[in-house]
Amino acid sequence: MKLYSLKKYCILFLFMLFVSMIPLSVMAVFPAQETDLGYDPREANLDSQGMLWISHYLEGEIWQVDTQTGGIVSFEVGGGPWDGRGDDAGMLWWADVDTERLNRLETSSNTVHSWEIPASLQTTAIDAAGQVWATAINSPWVYRLDPATNNLCSYEIPDGGKALYLAPDGATLWFGDYANARVVHLDPDANTLDWWELPDNNSFPFGVGLDQGGNLWFTDNGLNQIGRVNPLEDKLTAYELPPDHSTPKMLSLAADGIWFSFEFPGGIGRLDPSAAESTDHVLVKETRPVAPTCEMVEPTSTGTITSRSFDAAWDEVIYPVLHDTAGLLTLQLPEDSIPYGIATGDAHIWLVDYGRSKLTRLSYPINVTACKWKDADGTLDTSDDQTPVTDWPLYLRIDGERQTPGKLTGPDGCAYWDVPLGQYSYGVEEDAAESWVALTETSHDFGLLQIGQVYSHTFINHQEGSLIYLPLILK
Repeated sequence: MKLYSLKKYCILFLFMLFVSMIPLSVMAVFPAQETDLGYDPREANLDSQGMLWISHYLEGEIWQVDTQTGGIVSFEVGGGPWDGRGDDAGMLWWADVDTERLNRLETSSNTVHSWEIPASLQTTAIDAAGQVWATAINSPWVYRLDPATNNLCSYEIPDGGKALYLAPDGATLWFGDYANARVVHLDPDANTLDWWELPDNNSFPFGVGLDQGGNLWFTDNGLNQIGRVNPLEDKLTAYELPPDHSTPKMLSLAADGIWFSFEFPGGIGRLDPSAAESTDHVLVKETRPVAPTCEMVEPTSTGTITSRSFDAAWDEVIYPVLHDTAGLLTLQLPEDSIPYGIATGDAHIWLVDYGRSKLTRLSYPINVTACKWKDADGTLDTSDDQTPVTDWPLYLRIDGERQTPGKLTGPDGCAYWDVPLGQYSYGVEEDAAESWVALTETSHDFGLLQIGQVYSHTFINHQEGSLIYLPLILK
């Protein structure tokens, strides 16, 4: 029977499955890969050359992970390294909490140069001009070093403020002032500090990041939420996390949303701002001049360090889904996990778990969308009489097994799933409706999915009559 030969008394149901890189929901478990790290790993910083840098404070090592090959180089830098990151020239920068130094490693020769700064440095950032920023533990100072001139400028945060992680914006700098519950913007050319006091003084801005629109995102582990400050509109948009999640740590911005780590119960999440519930707050901007103290600090050569190279050994793991609600996806890591650093690359999300000394590699979810429409006259000869069918249960199949619970089609006639591209056979199915006679099987498996391939199958129902057509398109 050809599709166009169906007569009246049939109702056409058109299912379309297609895959995009902007997922909206997820299945009950999610596969990932893990490899061992050294003791006490913290930040995960991805540079422009695809190298992931992970600092091991107590072990005195910084690891370079090649995100393309999986090769690892461990640099035994000594001291108390924190927040190591690569610059555009392929050199490694880090703060040393123990020796009060800002260090640079030439990775081609393992030669180290150090700039002494009288503070227990903690976090770092590199701006568009190649200048290196740093903060100190429990200190109201932010430092900027120009490696080309060795000029070091110190900026004092007003009102005893304290900064943690940094987000460069061109030659300017954003950070959260956790002592005063503020978001701060420092412009070193204008010598001004702008800040927006957050509406709740229990806010604790922790991890930070900038989107392409110039909005600052931050994790608020004082209020268990993720915030976005729009400096042009003086507005805070707050996204509250579920009550069984607490202490969000770091975040990273990707094409499909905001990925973040949270400490309790230990997991990784993705926020889709276009779909998640939020609350807006009006903020008041204040500006104050800042007069930096600048001086020349000549670097010293501290010799060469040793390094070792090896390949990562990846183990396949499964993470249960904690939440799959509109705009929010969270996955739970194994017991004793303490997720911390997170980075998003072209192909994977990278997560540092310092509780278990593990590095997680997670593929971006791929969205499967199923939509159902009703055709009024029951013939494919016309298409302007098709309307979405809402509240119709649909099910995803993985390796031939129905995944429950299913999903009801929404106002657009569609249901959505996130699936990882891997060694799984995917399909879809529906329940046979009462008074309908299934002329074909009510489920179909497409097999292993591959990017660029198109999968389709036709289901036909009769009485009230129906035709179901299921193309799957991978983009």
